[in-house]
Amino acid sequence: MKRAQRTDLLREMKKSFNRYISILAIMALGVAFYAGVRSSEPDMQLSAKKYFDETNYMDIRVMGTLGMTDNDVKEIGAIDGVELAEGGYQTELFLEAGQRDYQMSVYSLGDVLNQVRVTEGRVPVAAKECFVDRDFMSSCGYKIGDTITLRTDKDTELSDVLAVDTFTIVGAGIFP
Repeated sequence: MKRAQRTDLLREMKKSFNRYISILAIMALGVAFYAGVRSSEPDMQLSAKKYFDETNYMDIRVMGTLGMTDNDVKEIGAIDGVELAEGGYQTELFLEAGQRDYQMSVYSLGDVLNQVRVTEGRVPVAAKECFVDRDFMSSCGYKIGDTITLRTDKDTELSDVLAVDTFTIVGAGIFP
């Protein structure tokens, strides 16, 4: 019985040799891909850790729909295990660039956490200056010294969100 099964198996393999080789190649590719991903995991973790340490990237973000006060930030900083708590602002606004509207995430720059990497220009120091993502700047054709004007949706006044609406680009780089 075993000999008959073996003979039948060999006949089937001969009839569909291309299919058999294809299945073996797919299995070999799958095993190689899995092994590559598994072996690169430690290097990826080390690279991420190094990047997070360089930019002093936050470990956790606490957000409030009604906002948070300085007292809230102090209370979070007082929790055991919290090394540093830093407040910041974030909002979603629109930018008209050429024939397109872009939805922009606008962040305040932190003093210690989430440090940006400057690749061109400098970090803003005045209220009417801004720092933009280098990929966005190059894809939209902006350069250092250009001005951008932000706006909100129709339901919100910009003065409720920002003190000014027009900014001069003084720097570009990478956000963590």
